[in-house]
Amino acid sequence: MPKETIVRTLQNGKSLSIRIQDGAGSLLFLPVLDEDRPVGFQVLGGGPEEPPDTSVRQTAERLLRMGEKSYRMPLTIIFSTLGLLAREIGADVGTMNYLRLIMQNCYRLMRFSENFIDIGRLWMADGKLHKKTGNIARFIRGLCDAAGVLTDGIGISLTCEVPRQPVSAAFDPVRLRRAFLNLISNACRYTKEGNRIHVRVDATAENVIVTVSDCGLGMDEATVAVLSAQDRFRMADAQGFSGNGIGLALVKAVVEKHGGTLTIHSRLGEGTDVAFSLPLCKTGNAPDFLAQDGARYLKDRFSAVYVELSDVCGVPLP
Repeated sequence: MPKETIVRTLQNGKSLSIRIQDGAGSLLFLPVLDEDRPVGFQVLGGGPEEPPDTSVRQTAERLLRMGEKSYRMPLTIIFSTLGLLAREIGADVGTMNYLRLIMQNCYRLMRFSENFIDIGRLWMADGKLHKKTGNIARFIRGLCDAAGVLTDGIGISLTCEVPRQPVSAAFDPVRLRRAFLNLISNACRYTKEGNRIHVRVDATAENVIVTVSDCGLGMDEATVAVLSAQDRFRMADAQGFSGNGIGLALVKAVVEKHGGTLTIHSRLGEGTDVAFSLPLCKTGNAPDFLAQDGARYLKDRFSAVYVELSDVCGVPLP
């Protein structure tokens, strides 16, 4: 069986495209041209191909590191410049509205970049989790307290129900935080009048189950089947949904990496329930993790709560 898993081809005899493959799937980088000059890449996901060797994993990791540096430096400069502009503008309401729009789209760009790079690491490289042992119920509660403040601002209430007793689990707080907030974002995006979100944490003998329920647009059975399938970056455009599909794909990757499962139940016009399970803690090998309360997330204007909900909620001004 051929081992080569990085394929380079010429597009129109000019531009280089790159495909990176592993046993779970592939990413195809297609150049985007502006008057024959490459200005970016379109990235497409694919199905299972040949398993990668070590050199391919190393190449994929280098590409991801390059991508991370490429977006972080420009965004850092933009955010710093916007802070200076905000102080110059002062009380000019009209101009501040433009500044707010620029700021929100910077957050959205940061959100997409971080999610894309993270899912790339989970798929194409080793994607090792940095687990810590802690009370996952308190972890979810803190995120809900902070997210609820932002969703209230767009007219969607968010409530949270967790067990009184601690629920101990070993999890990667950075990746699980990002995955959970993506579910909250989806529940806000596909909304309708009277929508509300309820988060529930349950513990069984073996697992902790986190369920995010909304009263939004809901989906029909065919759409749920598409989203529940293993196909990556799939969205149900036929029902007018928007997005690139990375959010739910990231949730799946994070949950499965933890050894858990993801399920989706929905009723068209009534709402959607998305639940994921994670194994309860059985060993004490991971370092301890102390969950933050909602106020600490809101105090940090670059916290995951602001970043992951930037596509549906407001963002803080500098």
